[in-house]
Amino acid sequence: MDYKEVTLESFEVLGLSDRITGDFSRIPGLWNDFFQRVGEITGKEGMEFYGLAYDTRYEGKNVDFTSLVGVRVNPTAPVPDGMEKKQIPAGKYGLIVHRGSLDELKNTYQTFYSEHHDKVDMSGIEIEVYGERFDMNNPEKSEIDIFMPLR
Repeated sequence: MDYKEVTLESFEVLGLSDRITGDFSRIPGLWNDFFQRVGEITGKEGMEFYGLAYDTRYEGKNVDFTSLVGVRVNPTAPVPDGMEKKQIPAGKYGLIVHRGSLDELKNTYQTFYSEHHDKVDMSGIEIEVYGERFDMNNPEKSEIDIFMPLR
């Protein structure tokens, strides 16, 4: 797995969020709901889509977190009803690249945590960036950048 430490400047992501409690099957539906409403968002910056995970809580093998799917926006972008804007703090992040299908994404996270768990700031925001290298129709060549908050 490719890994490097990078510094990100602060930025904001606007989209739809939901609390995920153990059952990750809600996440694809959240993306579908978001794509139905993305046209309501003004002030977009860039063409990428973002998946965020934050307010994570662990209880044994169970995990729950808030998932926000959205786009990067300028700080003055208005927030449409039912949406949320989240500020990503500036700081140090571990960058890993997931290669392959979305079904294999959990394996990338498991590998990352097994190798770098001692560096991760578990109170931070995990960031998935779906940019021009992401191709749902061609998963063998698809890539997602994942930024993990570091201590």
